[in-house]
Amino acid sequence: GFGKDGHLLGTDGQGRDVLTRLVAGARPSVLSGLAPVLIAGVLGSIIGITAGLAGRAVHAIIMRTLDVFYAFPAVLLAIAIAAALGSGTLNAVISLSVVLIPPIARIAETETARLRHMDFMESAVASGAGRVSIALRQVAPNVAPALVVYCTAAVGLALVYAGGLSFLGLGVAPPAPEWGSMINEQRQYMFSNPALALTPAVVIAVASVIFNVLGDALRDTLDVRREGRS
Repeated sequence: GFGKDGHLLGTDGQGRDVLTRLVAGARPSVLSGLAPVLIAGVLGSIIGITAGLAGRAVHAIIMRTLDVFYAFPAVLLAIAIAAALGSGTLNAVISLSVVLIPPIARIAETETARLRHMDFMESAVASGAGRVSIALRQVAPNVAPALVVYCTAAVGLALVYAGGLSFLGLGVAPPAPEWGSMINEQRQYMFSNPALALTPAVVIAVASVIFNVLGDALRDTLDVRREGRS
């Protein structure tokens, strides 16, 4: 029951302490949100910067390919990929990474295109620097702030998506504690003891909000720094 027998948040249908499972489920739940963002951040940055520095033909191919992914709702695309790959944490991370790559790549491409005709870029080209050198030394440091801000906020979205996949049985498999799978396990008690199902849902929402607030704080901080440099 809720708050009985020394259990702060009560016990679930199998007699397991809810608070203990929430704490134990924090690691796989947060990792399921962080890992896809890190993977997509690296791959999306490479793809976006490449598109921004490449010629028209390569740029068109990359951007039209990304548009194909944009044609599908992110949630449905993640579910479809995870279902095709099969259940499991790794496959859930892969599916979420694929979903997150297009928006990150587009941000990187937009920022790169903005920088392309600036004086320091033209100087680097005039000095004979290769595209890889320009991408690493001139573009990446200037594109990084926008990507860091977006990726930080995207962790909150990835947490929700990862929880949804686990809820559908496509993520962390029970009985391993994970917030999304905990909601699925306890949904049968929604009317008799709604706290069992709502508690992990609230935890996911709070964690998502924290990363969104952190992203906003980083954006404000980086904007201030940019103003100070200008």
